[in-house]
Amino acid sequence: MLTRILPCFCVCLVVFCSNYALADPHTGNPSGQTRSKEDKRWEHRVVHLDESKHEEEFWTFVTRPDLDAPRWEVAVYDQEAVAPGYWFVAPYEEVDQKDGSEAWNAPHIYDQDGQLIWSGAPMFDGFSSFDFRVSEVRGKPMLTLLRPHYSYAAVLDETYTNIANVSIGLKDPELDEVGHNMHEFLTVENGTRALYLTRVPKHASKEYSAAIGYDGECHAQYDGFVELDTETWEQTFSWNSYGKIGLDESFVTKVPVDNRCSGGEWDFLHLNSIDKFPDGDYLVSGRRTNAVYKISAQDGSIIWRLGGRKSDFEMPFVFSGQHAAKIQGYNDTHTLISFLDNAFGPGTPQTTNDASRGLLLALDTKAMTVEVLQEFKHPDHKYAEGQGNLQFIPGTDHAWICWRDRAMHTEHAGDGSMIMEARFKAGVRNYRSFKLPWVGRPAQPPDVRSTAVQTIDNKITTIVSMSWNGATEVHSWKIFAANPSGTDLHLLKKVPRDGFETTAFIDGYVGYIVVKAMDASMSKIGEAAVFATVPTLQQLHEAQPASSWIGALLAHPIVAFIVGAIVSASACIGAYVALAHKKRTGLALPRNWKRRNTAFESLSEEDKDSSELDSFKKRSEFSPERSALLNGEGGDRGRGEED
Repeated sequence: MLTRILPCFCVCLVVFCSNYALADPHTGNPSGQTRSKEDKRWEHRVVHLDESKHEEEFWTFVTRPDLDAPRWEVAVYDQEAVAPGYWFVAPYEEVDQKDGSEAWNAPHIYDQDGQLIWSGAPMFDGFSSFDFRVSEVRGKPMLTLLRPHYSYAAVLDETYTNIANVSIGLKDPELDEVGHNMHEFLTVENGTRALYLTRVPKHASKEYSAAIGYDGECHAQYDGFVELDTETWEQTFSWNSYGKIGLDESFVTKVPVDNRCSGGEWDFLHLNSIDKFPDGDYLVSGRRTNAVYKISAQDGSIIWRLGGRKSDFEMPFVFSGQHAAKIQGYNDTHTLISFLDNAFGPGTPQTTNDASRGLLLALDTKAMTVEVLQEFKHPDHKYAEGQGNLQFIPGTDHAWICWRDRAMHTEHAGDGSMIMEARFKAGVRNYRSFKLPWVGRPAQPPDVRSTAVQTIDNKITTIVSMSWNGATEVHSWKIFAANPSGTDLHLLKKVPRDGFETTAFIDGYVGYIVVKAMDASMSKIGEAAVFATVPTLQQLHEAQPASSWIGALLAHPIVAFIVGAIVSASACIGAYVALAHKKRTGLALPRNWKRRNTAFESLSEEDKDSSELDSFKKRSEFSPERSALLNGEGGDRGRGEED
């Protein structure tokens, strides 16, 4: 029996020792699991990213390892002309998403320099969000976004608390089936009403189907919209294109008509934006009919068409595949509207301009003529093949345009000149982006992490990192030494805010850290919970005294070497005996012992040999067990003023 057990015991001992030796000395977890990036993107995704460029293309933070926001390439051509405001962006992987994704696939807020202000990744579960912006809701600025995977629109207040999840399903018994449309969630009339788009699959009549040469009832997708009361979120108005916009208005003609009508729900119209006139009527944009429509609030009829096959206006130019049609001005004789002219559409035979562009148009609704007031050209003279938007920044005559690919957006002065441009470093897309004012006051406190490192000259430095996800008013940070309960504070240093995460270096070892966020007037606006500094390796070793004379003996380097040699020799002998014994008796070692023992061979030399300071830069989370080793030393350092 002993000859059977001993070989397995020796092998297990070797495996255990090997794993322990390769474990991260601070966490006890195998370094191969904590240091190396996993392949976070699955091959069936629309977006494929190079993990080797992750650190270059995405922000990662010590204080918030759960965030993974895309980085920007920013070019500013006239710094003084740039309008104030934050960027509201929601990168995504695919529209019809079946599985959750990583933390970059979330709504984000950035400042003028492309520095992260807020990431919504912790609030949402990796499913794509769309139309992320600031909206007025019942007289207050709120964050709104669409979550098509769950068929609702989320409304967040200034503390980033989700105050409402608004269903975007359609409640109309006259329609066969209900679907939602992920393009828009817009509040109007001082935030008392909200609009969203819908889509309904339905069989057209034989009369409508015959207009495109189809013998039968063409199965098509009919888009519409719904209006809600933002107090009760009850429906106040709804409209659908069935019977009002004909199949023959579509420009999607490359596919044979039989395939279009019988191959599924033909998306012949594809509404992608909605707005409301001061007189109560509505403006919708049909991407696949290359037309913008004014819809009557009285009977749902079409008052006029701009562009397309049945335009009511004399058209001195052609646009196609347009997005984000918005009302910019209105009176009895003229209407100003803007949109992004993609000049490119799916299923259409040709483009309609030499590049995509933003347009501001003046419509004379008496003479039924159109004038181009402004044109904003694509900075690379290319096509935004789909999606995108044009927005006029509030309080200015500046235009803000999102061109989709790599979330590229540009700001233009009133004369059309480009003031700045920015695009993601990673190859991810964004449907729309906005530049808007915002004040964020997070309900959650700031985050802090501190760790002690020993430099090559045996001096100890305490590195303190701090951040506050979503706070827009942090001007500086105060760093305090504290006792374990977070009281008895002693000011160590004041540092200005430096991007999303600010890092400060304190000479010596500080056992417990508290940080406070200060605004421009040096008033405290937030305070983090006390954090126990992660000690150096030497401190950890000294904090674990030998429990017996055996432990003390084993701690001696010579004895440890002899024991290690004996264990290694025993392992080799044991393995040999086990293999020989297996031939005689059929006793097998654990099937995967060899794989377990080599699971960590992928560690790089840099990971094996890095200094403590370099190791800190790669580490983002520290276990409570290590923090519990602290005894509060250094709490009397840095006497200074109290907050």
